[in-house]
Amino acid sequence: METEPISIGYSQTLHSNVLGEDRRIFIHLPRGYEDSRTSYPVVYHLYGDRIEQYFAEAVATVYNMSSGGDMPGVVLVGIDENDLRYRDLLPMSNSGEETRIDEFTKYLNDELFPFIDKTFRTKDYRILVGPQVGASFGLYTLFTSPGMFDAYILNNPFRWTSQPRRTKNRGGHGSRSLANTLRAPTRTQTWDQMG
Repeated sequence: METEPISIGYSQTLHSNVLGEDRRIFIHLPRGYEDSRTSYPVVYHLYGDRIEQYFAEAVATVYNMSSGGDMPGVVLVGIDENDLRYRDLLPMSNSGEETRIDEFTKYLNDELFPFIDKTFRTKDYRILVGPQVGASFGLYTLFTSPGMFDAYILNNPFRWTSQPRRTKNRGGHGSRSLANTLRAPTRTQTWDQMG
């Protein structure tokens, strides 16, 4: 019996100077990407390493919605969180210790976003998909770095310790509690505005 592999994308390992480690990403390009000059919004999917559980489902959803005209095609980037999600995606551990959420945020802004924008034809429109602990990261970035993503798809946020975390006010006015940070203004856009 002759067999052929089935592919929904590819993976690539990048070294992060910010995190001091190699990180793997998974890429799915929209149908017709190679034959066009179109630029696409980018969807960043946390838990990207969970291929059958999350990434394949995201590929199918994006394909079905873009084929039906419900959304434009997108470059889908799955981020491998492996066993690092509690270190990278929560503002503090359940024991109240600091995590590396700020370093992970810096990795996205300073290394991953520029790499994706340089490697692929992208629009200046980023969407974050975050299940569970990834949803907690999304809420954190929504209020501490409101311009980082243009849209969020978050589900089932993971609850961490009730101890307040002090965050540096991004406006340079000292620190404030995460609860006060949650009052930061946000903006929302529809698929039509992604164009």
